[in-house]
Amino acid sequence: MVQRHSREDLRRSIAAHTRMLWRNAYGYALTEVYLRSPDPGPMPLLVMQELARREKYQHELDDLNAQLEITSSMLPPVSAEEHHEESTVAASQVDVSEM
Repeated sequence: MVQRHSREDLRRSIAAHTRMLWRNAYGYALTEVYLRSPDPGPMPLLVMQELARREKYQHELDDLNAQLEITSSMLPPVSAEEHHEESTVAASQVDVSEM
């Protein structure tokens, strides 16, 4: 009995998710046709939703790029003498044949 409810719940959730994906795909396609039309007429709700989604995505992308630009700015490298640190050499940089 419990498995039966689980399967039904799973089927319902898959069906709902499938309807949502189809609605999104239809809205995307309708928006592309609407934007290419020389005389678009009144804007359908799905087109408005898709344009809002695209604007939100572009805004998030711009924010991310601005944040990356801020955090990835690089200063010139500081030499070991200026930083008063011991200079260390990695094991791969040691030439054993000179020893």
